Amino acid sequence: MSASHTPLDPVVVDTVPHACHPTNGDPELSRFGHRHGHVCEVGAGRSPASYAAHRRRGRENHVFDSAEEKAAKKQTREEEQVRLAAEQKVQKQAAAEEAARRAWLTGPVGRATTAKEAGAEFFEVQLDVGAHAGNASWGEATGQRSSMSSADTLGEIERAGWRLEHASHVFVMTGESSTERVFLSGQNTAVTGAMVGVYLFRNDRSVSPLAEDGSPAVT
Repeated sequence: MSASHTPLDPVVVDTVPHACHPTNGDPELSRFGHRHGHVCEVGAGRSPASYAAHRRRGRENHVFDSAEEKAAKKQTREEEQVRLAAEQKVQKQAAAEEAARRAWLTGPVGRATTAKEAGAEFFEVQLDVGAHAGNASWGEATGQRSSMSSADTLGEIERAGWRLEHASHVFVMTGESSTERVFLSGQNTAVTGAMVGVYLFRNDRSVSPLAEDGSPAVT
């Protein structure tokens, strides 16, 4: 009489930690995520040491890039740096142009152009044409004068469509110092200030206003 054998279900080996998923509350799964009838890699003939080596190699494949991958990543980083540098250059150039534009608009020629475009009948501007620096000490008062020309600015304003009608000059004192006279009564006083030219222009209707680059605007 020959003995009969009943096929056994595959054995689930749960003795070695591995990458199988947890049960997540599924009663059909073992505590390491095996469904009944599943044999894990360790139970399929792999020793714990070989299985650990296999898992280690899998992780290393994701950690270490090949030479081609490293070169591609380096090229990507360099291209990104070039792109960012170009963007920064464009932004700096735009900021410099905007600063120059604002400086021009707040200057005498820019304000004259704005007034011309607004159709004003008169335009007045004050320009420094000289300065005096005084100093009083040890009984003496001294001073130093300097001058500057406003002819170029006045010419640009007339090119913007204005005609000079009147000009005058005033001294604006900004400070003074005094010292007692030596062997005499009283004081010597030195003043500091600026000589300012006041110019009144009339709108010249025969001339078009200037553009921001200094050329006649198209009307």
